[in-house]
Amino acid sequence: MIYLTTAAIGSLWLLFVFFLAVMSLQSARDRGTLTPWGLRFGMSVLVVGYMIDALVQFTVASFLWMELPKELTVSKRVKRLINEGSGWRKTLAEWFRDHLLKPFDVTGKHG
Repeated sequence: MIYLTTAAIGSLWLLFVFFLAVMSLQSARDRGTLTPWGLRFGMSVLVVGYMIDALVQFTVASFLWMELPKELTVSKRVKRLINEGSGWRKTLAEWFRDHLLKPFDVTGKHG
């Protein structure tokens, strides 16, 4: 059980780190400071980040929200639950948005 808990927390942490990296890449792109080499390396971060996101979505997030996913990413699940959910699932989604997504989102899409 300790192994599963550690793996779950570790995967959420890793997803958060990749989210921060992608937001940084988007910010550099929007400012016009993303170089061609930064874009090349950044694309690999984006691809790996999406793979981690899907993995977390179909494992840890499914366990946290006690429902099978209806979308590919955790962010989209959070958005759906905030807009259409209720009860503790909505409350948990709002916590994720307010503490882990919204403060770092340069696009404004997370809240």
